[in-house]
Amino acid sequence: VADFIGSPPMGFLPFQGRVARGDRAVTIDGIAIPVPEIREDGAEGELVLGLRPEHVRLDEAGPLKGTVFGTEYLATTQIVAIDTPRGPIKARLPAAMPIRAGETVRMSLAAERLSLFDGATGRAILTTYDGEGRAHG
Repeated sequence: VADFIGSPPMGFLPFQGRVARGDRAVTIDGIAIPVPEIREDGAEGELVLGLRPEHVRLDEAGPLKGTVFGTEYLATTQIVAIDTPRGPIKARLPAAMPIRAGETVRMSLAAERLSLFDGATGRAILTTYDGEGRAHG
C-alpha cells in the first residue's frame, strides 16, 4: 500500500541486512542510517527502507549521495528525482532552491519518519513510528 499512497508516493531503498528489537539504525552500503527504534524481534535478509519525499533533505554533510535526473515544479515546491546506488527516490524541496539535472547531491533523511519493510514479504517492520499512529504500508 505504501508505494501508491501519497503524491508523489513513497520511495524504496532495498538492501541486505538485519534489524533487531531496540535497533535505531540500519546499515546500507556501509553507511549507518538512523531509523525509528525497532519494536519487534526484527528481520534479516532482504529489507527495504521506505521514505517519503518530504522526509528527504539536501545536506552537504548527509550520508547518502545521488544524481539529480529530473525536477517537477508545483507552485512553491519542486519534486526532485534523484538516482541513488540503491534506486531512485524523490525529494520535496522549495521551488526557489536551485537544482539541475546531472548535479550530484548529498542527502539526509528524517530518521523519525522512515519506514522499514521485509523485502521478501512486503510486511512493515514495527517501529516507534508505528506507535505514533502510522498505518502499516
